[in-house]
Amino acid sequence: MRQPNWNEIHESGGFHIATPALALFSCLYGLGVKLRLKAYGRLKRRSLPGFVVSVGNLTVGGTGKTPATCLLAEWAMDEGYRVAILSRGYGGHYRTKVLVVSDEQGINAGPVQAGDEPVLLARKLKGVPVIISKQRYLAGALAAEKYKSNFFILDDGFQHLALERDLDLVLIDAVKPFGNGHLLPRGPLREPVDQLNRADAFIITRPGKDTEGHGVKGILKERLPEKDMYCGDHIPERVIFPNKKREYDPLIRNLLVTEEEQRAMVAEMDRIMTKFNDKVNKG
Repeated sequence: MRQPNWNEIHESGGFHIATPALALFSCLYGLGVKLRLKAYGRLKRRSLPGFVVSVGNLTVGGTGKTPATCLLAEWAMDEGYRVAILSRGYGGHYRTKVLVVSDEQGINAGPVQAGDEPVLLARKLKGVPVIISKQRYLAGALAAEKYKSNFFILDDGFQHLALERDLDLVLIDAVKPFGNGHLLPRGPLREPVDQLNRADAFIITRPGKDTEGHGVKGILKERLPEKDMYCGDHIPERVIFPNKKREYDPLIRNLLVTEEEQRAMVAEMDRIMTKFNDKVNKG
């Protein structure tokens, strides 16, 4: 039986044989999202003892979250913070409540157990605790207690509403920002586009030649002018050819920003961290 081409479905705005069924399931999914958002809006979020930043997106698929997480972690370490990466471990088959994928001693779990992205982060950020749990609070509490972490990065954390955060970064692919504009499974959206209001700043990936902001950056500036926006691109670090007889690493990509935007991002992070440290000192 032929498998559906979800990329094609999520990009197409036209009608095909599966559209009615997908539209029905999208409506049910949207209702579930609305009820979930309403429920979490009434609940008090749990807090971790340090600065918490979420790196996420609004759609399924890659927008550059992993390299952005690495970039942010490296910056925080350079600033003297004790960083911990908190992930859900999508695709992993771990059965414990919390799993330490890596720490100062090395990598403790593989992709089958922990999922691909946590292991990729562990390989890229040597010595940084990468901890996975369906409850990110438990992962962060362990990192704070065991590793004295005080800078927590929620990998793919935009939809994880149970945990309080100090900064919400959302990455948006400039080439296909919202697909066909529909919620899952008819489209690629994990939440309605209006939920971008929750974000503090956007990183537009793969902006190409749209330096004047005529694409998604221009739309966001018009609708959410108070939000900070940056552009980043990707280049391959190395190319790896698969070989069934030996293990190989996935393609790792780096997030690139212009020097001007890099200075702006650093200045903004410095401002945010100064404000956070003042709040902690007063508390």
